[in-house]
Amino acid sequence: MIVRFETLKQEVSINESNFEMLNSIALHSANDEKVRALLLKWYSNENFVFKSSGSTGKPKEYVFSKEQVKLSAEASIEAFGLTKNDHLVLLMNADFVGAAMLVLRAAVLDAKLSLLPIQSASTINIEMNHDYTFCSMVPLQMMESIKQDTDAIIKLKRFKKILLGGNSISLQLEQLIKENDLEVYHSYGMTETLSHIAIRRIGYESHFKPLRGTEIQLSKNHCVCIKNAVTIDWLETNDIAELNESGELRIIGRKDFVINSGGIKYSPEQIENRIQNYLNTQDIKWNEFMIGWKRSEALGQEIILLIENQNIDEEQFENLKNHLKKFDEKHAFPKSWKRIKSFIRTENGKLDRINTIESSHNQ
Repeated sequence: MIVRFETLKQEVSINESNFEMLNSIALHSANDEKVRALLLKWYSNENFVFKSSGSTGKPKEYVFSKEQVKLSAEASIEAFGLTKNDHLVLLMNADFVGAAMLVLRAAVLDAKLSLLPIQSASTINIEMNHDYTFCSMVPLQMMESIKQDTDAIIKLKRFKKILLGGNSISLQLEQLIKENDLEVYHSYGMTETLSHIAIRRIGYESHFKPLRGTEIQLSKNHCVCIKNAVTIDWLETNDIAELNESGELRIIGRKDFVINSGGIKYSPEQIENRIQNYLNTQDIKWNEFMIGWKRSEALGQEIILLIENQNIDEEQFENLKNHLKKFDEKHAFPKSWKRIKSFIRTENGKLDRINTIESSHNQ
């Protein structure tokens, strides 16, 4: 494979016979060092250790063999139709499994890989006339780049395919992707499955299609269960979902985010989607928001709306509540709202719901 490190001007050709020369290269960025370590492990046939993001609790470590990594990479390569002639670019911190797997897909393909400087979790740094064909990023990176860079759409259009993962996608971003005819895919997966095990094309598909070799079923609690060559046995997740007749997946929410209000369980993600739909139809622009809860003697947990660094027009909020009351779940609406200075996010820009809600109790 050919690698262009962030801090090197020249390209480096690496294979199984010369990979140890990576140890002698002077690199000057943390991400360069992480990619070097990944490639040394790959060519040395060592195990890989990845940490979960920590967005649903304390981060955990998972160990995988080179064979498991290879099988995961090959399933993804097949799904996206990648070849040795593709040029992959790394835009994220290689500590995280989604970014690390992009590096390792390039190694499996024996393709070209470029590393770009990481300015923050919410921006990308790509030149106008780039020749990259494939990348991975988180939704926040794409959304903020479109907001901040007037040429972002032109740059994104030059990719053959883009993979978005690590978080849910707002309806606003989904619409922007479809309106500009970008070929962008949303992934479903986790650290335990070595990145994604199902994908959907944004703007064209509502359900995730499992990759080759992956079996999916639902538990009696409607949680996603996964089995493939990486998991070996069935892995039960905390993701609540539905399966269609084709075995494709639609995620409804997470079991550990469910709010129990007055003995009735509500999915915050489902309420958020209804709110975003309403805002779009009314052409109302809000900062990032989420459904949380506050302690209540009567209900245990009372549903509230948390919004990041913005005040809400009270009439708009009352109209929103009246709209939400029209759904079958008549009590699935926030009873009040609260401004939060800033939401808590993980290192890769993923919303940390649990800690944000806990923090809101003290504000």
